[in-house]
Amino acid sequence: MLHRNYRVPYKVSRSNQYWKTEQLSRGERIQRLLREFQAIKAGLDAQISGIPSFIPMPAEVTTLASLKPVEDMLDGLICAWMGIEHLEGRTTGVGDATSAIWVPNACCPQPTAPEAGTGPRGGNGCLPSC
Repeated sequence: MLHRNYRVPYKVSRSNQYWKTEQLSRGERIQRLLREFQAIKAGLDAQISGIPSFIPMPAEVTTLASLKPVEDMLDGLICAWMGIEHLEGRTTGVGDATSAIWVPNACCPQPTAPEAGTGPRGGNGCLPSC
C-alpha cells in the first residue's frame, strides 16, 4: 500500500526505539508518528472510500499515549482493507501448512518459476517493496 521496503514505524509504544540513534524529543516523535499516520491513511483512502478524518493536528497532541487510539483505528482499517481484499480474491497466503499471513497480491504475485523459493517472491515470499 505504501510501497516501502521497510516496516513502517507507526507503533506508538515503539516510537523511542524507531529513532533511538537520533535521540528525538517526545514532540519530535509525535510529529514523526503523525506523518506516518497520515501516510497510512492516505494509502487507505486510495483503497477505501468514505474514511473520515480522525488524525489529530500536531498542536492537539500533548502525549504519546493520546496517539494510541489513533494507531488502533489505523490497525482496524488496515485489517478491514485486508478483509475486503481477501473476500475479493486479491490476497496471497505467505507461510506454511500451519500458519500464514495474508498480503495483497500486488506485493506477492504468483511465482513465475516452477520451484518453490524461486521467482519474484524470493525467500520470504514477498516482494521487498511491499
